[in-house]
Amino acid sequence: MTFKELIEQRGIKQTFIARKIGVSNSTVTAWVKGISTPDLATIDKVAKLFGISSGDAAEIFLASRLSNRKDGNAEMKGEARNAVAG
Repeated sequence: MTFKELIEQRGIKQTFIARKIGVSNSTVTAWVKGISTPDLATIDKVAKLFGISSGDAAEIFLASRLSNRKDGNAEMKGEARNAVAG
């Protein structure tokens, strides 16, 4: 499960998360997109907010990063194919 899937499943808005954790909306957006991950202290805050363990929260953020890499790699491969074909 990714962070995006978690917040969608729980029906929690990104702005609410940002306010409760004490970060900017753009920071939460970066987590959702898998662009960045929070530090350990913030992972603990996220875990408490969602009622999950810090380990589970860390795994969710890792899954988000890996998902972003897969998506990015697929886009890069598509662009490379287009460049070769063009």
